[in-house]
Amino acid sequence: MRSRRANAQRASLAPERLDAVGRWPGMPDRTLILDHLAQARRHVTEAKRHIANQREIVAQKERDGHGTATSKQLLDQFKHLYRMHVADRDRLEKELDEASK
Repeated sequence: MRSRRANAQRASLAPERLDAVGRWPGMPDRTLILDHLAQARRHVTEAKRHIANQREIVAQKERDGHGTATSKQLLDQFKHLYRMHVADRDRLEKELDEASK
């Protein structure tokens, strides 16, 4: 059974309390947003590199006549993660823009 405090905390983080850019009241300040944004940008760059490397692995396996199913599945996962990182970066850029107003 949840305590009253736990229930109150969950209610304070309810999605309907989010502001226009998806922040809860009292969200991080501009400096913290900048730190997270820098990290998100690094993740996007790293994800691009992973995709390029995995494409090369798939191509090499195809040239050598080896099966590529597993390698292609991993490539799809890297592409999915890339899209997640881009979305996170874009959200943080929007949040930074709102915090700067």
